[in-house]
Amino acid sequence: MSNIVTDRPWLIFECWAPTEAEAETLANLVAAHLRAAQFETINDVKLLGWSEAGRASFNDPAVPSQSRWQVTGTLGISAQ
Repeated sequence: MSNIVTDRPWLIFECWAPTEAEAETLANLVAAHLRAAQFETINDVKLLGWSEAGRASFNDPAVPSQSRWQVTGTLGISAQ
C-alpha cells in the first residue's frame, strides 16, 4: 500500500484473439479504458490514476491458435 488509504496494485490484462492485429486492438482498447476511467469513483472506490508500464505481444506457445497481448501497470485505488 502507498499509505493507509491508498493502494497501487500491479495489474496484468491479457488480451487474446485469433490474430495478432485483433489482440493488439484489444490491448489498445483496454489501455484506453483504463486511462479514461482513471479518476472515476466505482462502488465507493476512487481510482487515482493508471500508470502503464508496458503493452506488448506475448504469445503463449501452448496455445498456437491464439495471439496474446498484455497491458501491464499500476492502478491507484482509494476506499472512501
